[in-house]
Amino acid sequence: MVATGGYESVGAVPARAFCRVELDGLNTGAAATDNTSSIAHESFTMIGEESGVAKGTHTLRMLCSESGGDVVINSPTIIGLALGT
Repeated sequence: MVATGGYESVGAVPARAFCRVELDGLNTGAAATDNTSSIAHESFTMIGEESGVAKGTHTLRMLCSESGGDVVINSPTIIGLALGT
């Protein structure tokens, strides 16, 4: 899976964002964290890999939080790709 997006501080102070990806409610280990200044726009990319996932429909979810400042996540995108034998 690949998850991407952008984030920015919407206040006068720098902000910090943390995002992670879940597969069917379980943490995949794909995560990104970074600081952004009060005038910068930043981007992130997370790449995760899971093995032994059964055939069928699954739920991918990106969860983001902030600490220090006010962060806006822009254009979040998740792509899941399944390869089998």
